[in-house]
This record gives sequence, structure tokens and C-alpha cells, in this order.
Amino acid sequence: MPSAFWDLFPTFLEIANVSRINQTDGISIVKSLRGQKQTSHSYFYWELHEGGGKQALRLGHWKGVKLNVSTEEKQTIELYDLSTDPGEKNNVASKHPEIVQEIETMMKQAYTPNKDWPLKLSELKK
Repeated sequence: MPSAFWDLFPTFLEIANVSRINQTDGISIVKSLRGQKQTSHSYFYWELHEGGGKQALRLGHWKGVKLNVSTEEKQTIELYDLSTDPGEKNNVASKHPEIVQEIETMMKQAYTPNKDWPLKLSELKK
């Protein structure tokens, strides 16, 4: 089951039998560690501020990537089918515009601007 770094905190809390105080994006993966059926994320979203700014979203076997979000006004999404291209060598965005649109919508919903960590060029200009 795919998981992310942000799943560790709720996992450790469950192992320690401590109630969650704050809501986070993470889910406990204790069931998976015990070989049981695990609740999974519907998608993964992350961003990096280095190298011109990047956003990425994984939806099942699809991965959408936006590059240079801190240096360019408009970016296109690159799309990779991780089930057949785990090395992300073949951008298949032009073959799957409906998936690109779905990922674009999800990226917009998942993104939270932060004045202390501006990511997009429009935020840096302010």
C-alpha cells in the first residue's frame, strides 16, 4: 500500500495508543503493518520549492508533474503512467487529456498558499 512520510505521525500515535489531537493529512498504516486490509489515500499531493518550484500529484498509477511554478506564469502538466513507466521517461499527457484535467483540478484543490513559503510566481511578486 502506498504511504507517505505524513502517515508516520498517526501511525506512531496509534501504536502508542494516544488519541489524535490535531487532524493531519496522514493516516495510520498500522493495519498494513499487521497484514490487514488498509484504508488508503485517494491521492498524494506534494510540492518542492527548489529548482524553480514543482508540484506533483499521484492518482492511482498516474503521476502528474508541474515544473517551474515559481519562475513561469503558466505551466503544463506532464503525465506519467507509473504502471508501465516507473522511471517517468514518457510524458503521455497528450494521450490522456481527461486525466491531466482531473489532476489539474485536484492540484488546485490540494494547494494551500502560505505567505511564509510562497511557491507560485504570482505569490512571489506580492
